[in-house]
Amino acid sequence: MSDITEKLNTEYATFENEEKKEFFLVPQGVFPAHAKTLNLKSRDKIVKSRNNPGSTHLADIYEIEYRIADEVADMKINDGKKIAGTILRGNGIFVFKNPDGQKDCIPNPSGNWQYTNLLKVFGVKMKEKEVENGKGEMKIVKVLPRLSEDKILNKPCMVTVKHREWNDNTYANVVRVDKWEEGKKLEDDDLPF
Repeated sequence: MSDITEKLNTEYATFENEEKKEFFLVPQGVFPAHAKTLNLKSRDKIVKSRNNPGSTHLADIYEIEYRIADEVADMKINDGKKIAGTILRGNGIFVFKNPDGQKDCIPNPSGNWQYTNLLKVFGVKMKEKEVENGKGEMKIVKVLPRLSEDKILNKPCMVTVKHREWNDNTYANVVRVDKWEEGKKLEDDDLPF
């Protein structure tokens, strides 16, 4: 038997047929949750400007997954026990950066309101600095740090869930994140996963 034939006859992988879980669509609403994962979906992506036709911006795009808090099971809402523990993906969070002279690429610091809000929700510190505004006047701006999973992992938040249609299917995803004032960070012994 040749080496090639022998390699083809060896076990490569296995398959086990699992029972399919019932699909459950989390209803639209606002729910307590905890940040579960952070993924840098795209770095230095050139995106079309919404406010300046013909121009572009340079952005990083973060994607966050959230786990609906167990407290939802005790709330007086329909399917609270089903909703608790569900993992939902958030809309991409754009971080507009200085384009450093790329052709037709302009800064968009005011577009960073969503990212700034996210940093506030998770208690990530931001510094301030004074810069010139183009009219020769000085103004104070926030310096936004790079986000990393350790800065948000298991931290509490309130998530606004909306439904969206894609390929004739309806999905629930997080469109807004706010502070959960009474929420506590999950410690390792609190984690159900």
